[in-house]
Amino acid sequence: MFDVARVASGFATKLTRSVTAAAVLTLSAGAASAQPAMDETSQEAAAKFVESFQTWAIEWSEPEFGEVASLMQGSWKTSEPILDAEGEPVDFVVTFTPVKANGLSDTVYVEAARADALDQPTHQALLEFYKRDSVIRIRTLEVRETVRAGAMTGMWALPQLFPKFSPDELLGTLDMEVRSDGSGGYVAATPHPYPTARGGAYEMTSELMITRDGLKTADRGFGKDGSQVWGPGAGETY
Repeated sequence: MFDVARVASGFATKLTRSVTAAAVLTLSAGAASAQPAMDETSQEAAAKFVESFQTWAIEWSEPEFGEVASLMQGSWKTSEPILDAEGEPVDFVVTFTPVKANGLSDTVYVEAARADALDQPTHQALLEFYKRDSVIRIRTLEVRETVRAGAMTGMWALPQLFPKFSPDELLGTLDMEVRSDGSGGYVAATPHPYPTARGGAYEMTSELMITRDGLKTADRGFGKDGSQVWGPGAGETY
């Protein structure tokens, strides 16, 4: 997908915390001003709601899942403009943040958009971490309904209110196996090609390389005869 550099270390985390703090202060102020008209049960419910924001946290079932996710987390911007569908050079921003989703654990939300249209994402997905034969895998989950996918837009900034999805609303598209690169980063790649209909291709592969200073991805599409029809050349990234 993109060869990108982090906009600012922990940007998403800092923004999430600042937005959360503002929300808590607003809720607290509202609760305080309305207290004379609230019964005891309502006041307790409001207090618990505020407390849930203050104590919200992601718990990873495997420590290494959290390590990989922490490297992803934040907002990243392309280091150089890339060509859009019309051949025009544009910058893209990709944001990753851990979220909680119904029936899923160890999940990260990813949202990609043009830098000049951040409110109109070009891609949104959930990334679920799990293990098979002691190897970390990341499964990409797409939301089936476009309207429901729109409910996720911008929610990386306030993951406490991330919309809940039932498993039937999600479609698994591909898995990537994750391995350490030996220098504190990770490399992920599909173990085999997956079916696709994108851009005239019949199957595709995907790669992801992540460190504290950079993130690179490369998707490649292949035709019926196995010849590459889109994506960077072997050993290259966008």
